[in-house]
Amino acid sequence: MTNLAASTTTHPRVLQLGPLAPEAEALLGDAFPVTMVETGGLAGGRPDLAAIEGIATNGKTVIDAASMQLLPRLRVISCSGAGTDGIDAAEAARLGVKITTTSAVLAGDVADVTIGLLIATARDFRGANRHVLDGTWRRQRYPLGRSLGDASIGIVGLGNIGRAVATRAAAFGMKVAYTSRRRVDTAPWDHVTDITELARCSDILVLCCPGGEATRHLVSRDVLAALGAGGTLINVSRGTVVDEAALIDALDEGVIAAAGLDVCENEPDPNPSLARHPQVLLLPHIGSATKETRARMAEAMVTALRRELT
Repeated sequence: MTNLAASTTTHPRVLQLGPLAPEAEALLGDAFPVTMVETGGLAGGRPDLAAIEGIATNGKTVIDAASMQLLPRLRVISCSGAGTDGIDAAEAARLGVKITTTSAVLAGDVADVTIGLLIATARDFRGANRHVLDGTWRRQRYPLGRSLGDASIGIVGLGNIGRAVATRAAAFGMKVAYTSRRRVDTAPWDHVTDITELARCSDILVLCCPGGEATRHLVSRDVLAALGAGGTLINVSRGTVVDEAALIDALDEGVIAAAGLDVCENEPDPNPSLARHPQVLLLPHIGSATKETRARMAEAMVTALRRELT
């Protein structure tokens, strides 16, 4: 089954579902007639939605099968972001609806934050800063950190972000390996088929994979145990990829050494045991949060809509 033929009007109508950055909303409004609906506002259907040909969204807002079936002319869902967690991709494929993301334009900034987390956890910047602020520096030197130059990094997911992280890590002299749904023939790094085995051969495990049910709690107690007592977990993907209860236990029990996180399961209200843990550096999901990249994301989202609809 496919959606009905698209409208032949000059100005295809776009539906905005969920919040977007102000610059994205402005560009979208300049390019298309826009209908805005709050999350869940499609329930029951509305006559004015019959002409909708595109959706602009953030990738987290739920767009399920029932929602898509209320939009008989829908051709494209354009996400301002790398993730598509809220979208029923199988239903979109069944209806012939294309899904686009802005992962290519945000990969560099997310990779930069990843490297920042790598350095900050390896050298324990959080603890070192406390050491200065509480006056302990006057009495004793801070404990030694670890060098990144001889470390092994395992990357889970080798999409745009994963490749950008791998390139930066290799420039630090790190040994890079990765796991993904399939081997990337153009990638010069070692491919490992299983995440547990990747964790076992890594000093640092970096999560760059998609969120959603397919990867929920992919990082389990077994994976953390394989990472080991000297290991560090870095997550710049989605909080759902990690079993947080298992992670907190692993940190408390010394199963792993540290975690650097840009995401958590319950944003923006993280588990206090995780946020306040002395071996955790938790950021407020700022991977792509630069003025330059947010502007590029807005442009990419609108460009994808134009490409598919005009």
